Amino acid sequence: MKKTSIKKLSRKIEREYAVAIRFCKLDTGAYYTMMIDTDDADVWSDTFISSNDWREYRSPTIYKLETAYSAEEYLDEAIELLQEAGWEFTD
Repeated sequence: MKKTSIKKLSRKIEREYAVAIRFCKLDTGAYYTMMIDTDDADVWSDTFISSNDWREYRSPTIYKLETAYSAEEYLDEAIELLQEAGWEFTD
């Protein structure tokens, strides 16, 4: 059973969300997707300059988090996905 901290996960999401928002303010065509890997609980923001840009992941443990309007909404979905993958939370 894998374990992680909700506080640690929350801080990571807040940091990545802030990076993504700052990036999107630089250009009107810029956008991002928030990603999570349920194998190691890593969270990151993929940032793109236009809708013609994207990345494809082939790992079955990598998920795109649904578009949210706050880091807290991303956290809720991330917790749900990690719990489904068998993670336990220490706090």
